[in-house]
Amino acid sequence: MPSDSVKMAVWRSEVSAVIVDMGLPDRPGDQLAAEMRAKLQNLPILIASGRSERELKDKFAADQRIGVLVKPYTASMLINSLASLGVAAPSPQD
Repeated sequence: MPSDSVKMAVWRSEVSAVIVDMGLPDRPGDQLAAEMRAKLQNLPILIASGRSERELKDKFAADQRIGVLVKPYTASMLINSLASLGVAAPSPQD
């Protein structure tokens, strides 16, 4: 059964991307990313983790709509990572 997070993302068409932490309390982040990917094939997913960037990039290499952002990160790193997935930065009035 999909989690509440997946159900919410499916019904919210205004979602431009999701950021998933690998260290979630109820399941591994890669499992949640796979659940979301199954429902939303084109949704950009950014995996945030303190793990090795190379390890995570290798793990998700088959999916060009999944990016990796290693913690700690800055706002500009977040914006750049989302941009690499085709997600435009919000304008100041958003």
